[in-house]
Amino acid sequence: MTPSRNISVNTRATRRLASFVIATLAMLSCLPVVSTADGQTPFANAVAVWHMADSHDSSGADSVLKIEGQVKLGIELQGAEREASLARGGDGKVAELAGGWLIPGLGAGGELNLRGQAMTMCIRLRDPSGQWNRGIFSKYGGGFDTLAYNLFSTPLVGGDGGPDIGFELGSLYGKGMIQVKTSVGQLVDPTAWHDIIVRYDGRQLEMFVDGVRVDQQPASGDLRQNDEACIVGGYSIGGKVPNPFHGQIDHAALWQRAISDDEIAKLSGGKDFVAKQKQLMQEQNQKMQKQKRLARGLAPEVEGFRDVIRSKDVAEFSRAGLALRKWMIANDPFRPLYHFAAPESWINDPNGPIYYKGRYHLFYQYDPIVPDDRGGFLLIHRCWGHAISKDLVHWEDWPVAMWPDIPQDRGGIYSGNTFIDDNGDLCALYTGNVRSTDETYGILARSTDGFVTCTKKVVMDDKQRPNPKSPVHWDGYAWKEGKTWCQLVGGCSDGRGVAWLWKSPDLEHWTLQKNIAPAIHLAGFWELPYLIPLGGRHVLMVGAVNPYWVGKYDATNMLFTPDRPAPRSIDNGNYYSFNPNMVDDKGPGGTPRRIMHGWATIGRSPTAKVPYWEHAHTIPRVLTLKDGRVWQEPIPELQTLRADKQSFKDLVVTPESGDLLKTVTGDALEIIATFKPGTAQRFGINVRSSATDPKVGVPVWFDARDLAFGAGKASMSSDLKSGDPVTLHIFVDRCIIEVYVNGNANTVAAFHNPAAQGVVPFSTGGACTLETLDVWRMKSIWD
Repeated sequence: MTPSRNISVNTRATRRLASFVIATLAMLSCLPVVSTADGQTPFANAVAVWHMADSHDSSGADSVLKIEGQVKLGIELQGAEREASLARGGDGKVAELAGGWLIPGLGAGGELNLRGQAMTMCIRLRDPSGQWNRGIFSKYGGGFDTLAYNLFSTPLVGGDGGPDIGFELGSLYGKGMIQVKTSVGQLVDPTAWHDIIVRYDGRQLEMFVDGVRVDQQPASGDLRQNDEACIVGGYSIGGKVPNPFHGQIDHAALWQRAISDDEIAKLSGGKDFVAKQKQLMQEQNQKMQKQKRLARGLAPEVEGFRDVIRSKDVAEFSRAGLALRKWMIANDPFRPLYHFAAPESWINDPNGPIYYKGRYHLFYQYDPIVPDDRGGFLLIHRCWGHAISKDLVHWEDWPVAMWPDIPQDRGGIYSGNTFIDDNGDLCALYTGNVRSTDETYGILARSTDGFVTCTKKVVMDDKQRPNPKSPVHWDGYAWKEGKTWCQLVGGCSDGRGVAWLWKSPDLEHWTLQKNIAPAIHLAGFWELPYLIPLGGRHVLMVGAVNPYWVGKYDATNMLFTPDRPAPRSIDNGNYYSFNPNMVDDKGPGGTPRRIMHGWATIGRSPTAKVPYWEHAHTIPRVLTLKDGRVWQEPIPELQTLRADKQSFKDLVVTPESGDLLKTVTGDALEIIATFKPGTAQRFGINVRSSATDPKVGVPVWFDARDLAFGAGKASMSSDLKSGDPVTLHIFVDRCIIEVYVNGNANTVAAFHNPAAQGVVPFSTGGACTLETLDVWRMKSIWD
């Protein structure tokens, strides 16, 4: 060919290319282009964007989609649906999934294994059935400990029975996952197109539906990677996709950054559309809540308390709490009058009870029931409930002191204790739970307003645990020696319980020292370890069937030596989780007084017409050291509740004597009965007894043969000598009975016939004399 021929051919080719480019640009210029403030589209800098016109990725490296099963790509939308797609940066073409799914795998160069501490996921999709019970967009990996990210829809535990849309994020900060979710019932139209966006910025995980934020949770740490394939339209476990999405997908995208609020609005149809959706969702939610509340028929006192459960307004919270408590007492014959229980729901360990600035603060393990986003209520992870008192008897509910709102306590605010720091502020060290003993953190909380509010700081990392089976923090107890802070933490080593000592110069940097009690060999896992000075000695108490040892503590060598290796018991009944942290100045002559609170493990109320509540606390007990053992007595302040006293003397009790106290009845009583044993083998008072059914009632007894006492089947050593007078100090409080004998205590549950309120002395094997009997009706601590 001649040179002129070559030039002519090249010119024609160039002209054809130019014409094609001009035509293409003209066509594209007719399409709406959604862009950010700097001129970029909302998909700018995305790791991957699939527009579903074909299998290719339109952003960066091409992470091509592999089609599995029944999937059609490039289906043209029409009319308003097409306009809505284009308005969000889409191309008006969608994928239709009918039992199939799309696999980009790990992406080009493994780019779908997102890294760092930020990500965003976006998907626009439609489920024409409105059922929403499928996998959506994931890199699951087979379990909560291995998943990277997972967007799904299914009925969740704690939901309203309908489907939910949820997202789970895996973080290298710990095991398990962080979850955000919403109910499909929140959607304005479950069968319509919806834009779902999930954003993580290293501090929190948020979910947006149609531009409206529907949930958020604290989250932190680098993103987790795994070798499982990324799936669009499903989730995979070991390469299998059990429940793929059925419907249409307009586009899906992933970013290695947290996109902005403006970008979220643009990807969701614009600010005006988002504002309209927010209003519609709010109206729908209010309507749904009203319908469900009417259907539930809850009492106003119950509704009122749950409405303010997250309030930090002390007066508002206290009013609602008191109203609920009085309603519960009036409507449940088992609800205690003078033993502390949560306003409703679960209560267990007393946490950090402390006397501070003239008031008694009681913190406690508590599972609040909170309003959910479906018009119902949800029982959430453990918190620290809070009540205050001026006299240790009458309590006032204060706002929940601490909620699980950081990644390191997302599984619950577990037990710990309070103390006063060098600035005079009230502080707490508690166990931040993520996965029970498998993953915990020691968290320091500080407050300047008596724990209406507080700040938190992680000061002990799970990686610092003494051994794989012993957590870094479990029920810590803190005190100060000179300039050094000390903390005792529960755990185990080589199959036996231990009390780990940690030290810190500043409450924030803790170093493990040693197990302070190597001479004690008690199998199991020790919870709630306490080392308290008492009567010139030290007492080591641990939560494993309530044992304690009196002995000597060598602070220099960090060593506790018990006076004897065998432990004694605090209480053998329905009792656990003692807490002797509280010290006030109400002892003789204004001296320090050690007060112990405890958990009465009585179980759940059987009354169906009141909200769920379970367990209570025992009467606060004054601790002293006497005869080489811990001596327990109920606080004398409780005497202010006494009313309508009845007294009796010199009653001879035989197996045939019958009911000698027909005038004494009640389900909330204090009884002090002193017996002379005589020839009786066993004797005592049968409380909550029935004149028509001799099998009903709880015998509070003393056995002259082995010098033990108890209530029901629970037995304790009395430390009395044969022939000694026996004084049974009994507290009957509807479903709880506490009995004290010679400085020892026993607690039992008493869910009996509410009408059974008799008090009957008894004896077996011989006669005894009831020398004195004083009985008082006890008033409510909430009056």
